[in-house]
Amino acid sequence: MRLPLLILATVMSLAGTATLRAEDYPAKPVTLIVPFTPGGPADSAGRIIARALEHQSGRPFIVENIGGAGSTIGVTRAANATPDGYSLLLASSSALVMAPHLYTNLRYNPFTSLLPIGQITEAPFIVLVNSASKFRSYADLLDYGKANPGKMNFATPGLGTVQHVTIELMMDVGRFSATHVPFKGAAPTVTALLGGEVDFIVETPNSADALVAAGRLRPLAITGTRRLPQMPDTPTFQELGQKDVEMRSWFALIAPKGVPAPIMAKLEAMLNAALTNEETRKAFRAAGFEPAPMPPAEVSTMIRREHEKFGAIIKAKNIKLGHAPPLQEGTVLAGLTGGSSVR
Repeated sequence: MRLPLLILATVMSLAGTATLRAEDYPAKPVTLIVPFTPGGPADSAGRIIARALEHQSGRPFIVENIGGAGSTIGVTRAANATPDGYSLLLASSSALVMAPHLYTNLRYNPFTSLLPIGQITEAPFIVLVNSASKFRSYADLLDYGKANPGKMNFATPGLGTVQHVTIELMMDVGRFSATHVPFKGAAPTVTALLGGEVDFIVETPNSADALVAAGRLRPLAITGTRRLPQMPDTPTFQELGQKDVEMRSWFALIAPKGVPAPIMAKLEAMLNAALTNEETRKAFRAAGFEPAPMPPAEVSTMIRREHEKFGAIIKAKNIKLGHAPPLQEGTVLAGLTGGSSVR
């Protein structure tokens, strides 16, 4: 009788330890991997939510930027992290929706390697030109692109990113063409547009608001379903008669698969509390984001739906990136790895 009692006591002890870990979580600093370069929209969103989660938990949330390869390097790092809740990911469609269609040997599966905690924000894209551009409206850009195939150029944060696929969709619906100039990250694309190196880009309000308000960039069209309050004169694609050009940017908090359910539940509760906090909501809106909480199951459904939608565009345009870079090699080549506390 002693052996079964000993086994029962051990099991109960382990169950108690697991509960205690969940109750005490987080007991040490948490790393939030942002799989993009510093200075862009993802970095801004990551730092805002990290600060909010610090406030909720009383523990540091350290932002670590690991950019490169369309964000797949950082996502691979997160997917292969110890599933204990101390390595989390700020994810977007680039790696979870686009990358599976672009790479032949991706080192994670968005449906089996990762688990959503919840959506954080969403935003439409804005078609932007330099304020000195001859394009005063989207019709101007469209007409020039039709009359001069391939003579315009556009910048994106990289081949196969959501910005790239959005412009491919724009060109397909609008029946015009332009030349793609890929960069490493969103911030360099804005710099290139300001410097007159490219004719147009699409970016989120986070990247555009201040420069539009300062008169340095001109917005031509919005991919969302309604006009933005800060750009009331900029029409949506629906208003322009191109309703199929409806795209959005989103960020979600993700964990590697295997994080214990009680910790996942606590993380979801912390995220929901952060996104209902008025100071956090103000911080997001000031940075050009719209807080948009969404529960894990709905995030999973949304990822699968967009995976199919964008996959069809990528296949039609024959966009391929070949082999995904090795994790360590790619991280070194990217030269973008580095942690910094949000405090």
